[in-house]
Amino acid sequence: IITDKDKFNYFNLFKDKIKLIDKNSIKLYGFDQNYDKINKTKLNFRNGFWKHCSKRLFYVYEYMKQYKLKNCIHIENDVLLYHNFNNFNFEEKCYLTMDCNNRCIPGIIYIPYYSILDNLINNYNYNLNDMENMAIFYNNNKTICKQFPIINQNKFYNKIDNYNKNFKEFNGIFDAA
Repeated sequence: IITDKDKFNYFNLFKDKIKLIDKNSIKLYGFDQNYDKINKTKLNFRNGFWKHCSKRLFYVYEYMKQYKLKNCIHIENDVLLYHNFNNFNFEEKCYLTMDCNNRCIPGIIYIPYYSILDNLINNYNYNLNDMENMAIFYNNNKTICKQFPIINQNKFYNKIDNYNKNFKEFNGIFDAA
């Protein structure tokens, strides 16, 4: 878990099961330090919620880069997993949950290697939120991105499209919201 060091005590119950990383130990090279000045999202909403949502993508990228990590899964703190992800054979693609053409819900992201996110990091639009930036990244990089399924084909949704075509790979769905 990458967080502020003064928040470590919140995880005492799990200290033997997780690794805590002080966010200040990660150098953010790509994140624009003038974010507050150039950003057009609502900076006062939830104490900078959109800023922090965007910034976490840069932390994950830099952490993977600095420690040469591969095959990482980023999950938000309200995501529940009911299967062991070690049992899946991920392609070397970035897996995302798209709930429409222009929005990605980055509650869960599979990242095979940090540089797969280069185009996201290097072209980040600070006037948009993380969901819009991730959707642009997906739409501009479909050869290196794949969607987690959010619905299965059924009698009410009787077509195969980007929202369910990978259902058989996981035999399940991912809650985009």
